[in-house]
Amino acid sequence: HLALGFGVVLLLGLGPWLAYHTLESVRQRTDSTMYDVTQFLNEADINDYSLARRLAAMQTAGNVIGQHWLLGVGPADTRAAMMEQYQWKDFGLRPANRVEVHNQYLQALLGGGLVGLALLLAVLFWPLTQQWARRNQAIGFFILLQATAMLVDAVLDLQIGLNFFVFGYGFLVVAGERNHC
Repeated sequence: HLALGFGVVLLLGLGPWLAYHTLESVRQRTDSTMYDVTQFLNEADINDYSLARRLAAMQTAGNVIGQHWLLGVGPADTRAAMMEQYQWKDFGLRPANRVEVHNQYLQALLGGGLVGLALLLAVLFWPLTQQWARRNQAIGFFILLQATAMLVDAVLDLQIGLNFFVFGYGFLVVAGERNHC
């Protein structure tokens, strides 16, 4: 088992390196990402760089969260709070390029503070506290999928994302709990 574990870790470390050095598309995407980050760090014009705008949004959200850390600004007021904060520091962004944060966890902090984030995490990870749910691979996969997607977008702010979450959670978790009881 030790050799197998070592082999998997080696492949996980070697895979990205090999992809970068053998696949042109991976190299271009990596270089583009590094360029976006450099533009943001050097305080250059980031209007045409998606990742740099997201980094500016994360910093802007962080400033708002710092002011409203316990209860947030309210889910309905997150956009207004972000745009107001952009008035103080706009990163040189044109108004059309001032984006909201693309992370469900930061969005929960922004809208509901620590209380809102705790509620989101409780709903998302509660099934893992139940033995019957931990044995269901579909529930584990669903939670992993949702938790990962929430890192790169505020999926519960989108109608399709919210519907997918509610349907999947109801179908897998709520129905599983009813069957277990």
